[in-house]
Amino acid sequence: EWAVGSGLVRARVLREELCGGTLAAPATAGRALCEFALLRLRLLVRGQTTELTLAFDAAPSPERRPRPLFAWLPVCHAGLPFALNADFSLVASRQALHDDEWNAALRDALPAALLGAARRERWLRERLGSWLPRPHECIDAWWRPAFDALAEGARGEALILTEEGRWVEPRHALLRLLAGGGGD
Repeated sequence: EWAVGSGLVRARVLREELCGGTLAAPATAGRALCEFALLRLRLLVRGQTTELTLAFDAAPSPERRPRPLFAWLPVCHAGLPFALNADFSLVASRQALHDDEWNAALRDALPAALLGAARRERWLRERLGSWLPRPHECIDAWWRPAFDALAEGARGEALILTEEGRWVEPRHALLRLLAGGGGD
C-alpha cells in the first residue's frame, strides 16, 4: 500500500492489465486512424475499488498533444499527454470535474500507480518522453499536484536505458550527442 499525495490519501494497485493490442478510433472525414495502447489500473482508493484507464499513443510522435480526461465520455483537458478515464464526479453540465475529495484522491493516486506500472512495464519505460507530463504543459492548476508528483517521482526511478542495457535513474544518466546531432 502506498501513501500518495499528502499522506491523507492511500491507494493500492489491486490489478494492472495491459490490453492486448490497441484501441483503434475509426477514421472519419479527413481524420487519420488513431491507435492507443491501453493500461488499466484497478485501485483501492478511500476504501473503494475503482479503475483508471490510460490510453497512450501507440506510435509516439515528437508532437505532444494534450489528451482529454474521460468519465466514460470526454470531459475536459488537464494537459496530460495521455487520455485518462476514471470514475470522476462531474458538475451537472459534464464539462468539468468537481473539486472534491474523491476526485482529489483519484488525481493523487495517478502518479504512484503510473510510476509503479512503468517499473513493471518495459514499453512504458522505453517511451518515457512521450508520456511523462511536463510541468509547463499543465493547463488546469487543479492538476498541478499530479504533474509535480510525476516529475518528482520519475527522478527517483530507474527509467533511463543506458548503452550498456541497464536502467538507471535520470541523475545517473549522461546524454551523449550522436554524430549529426549538432554538437560535433
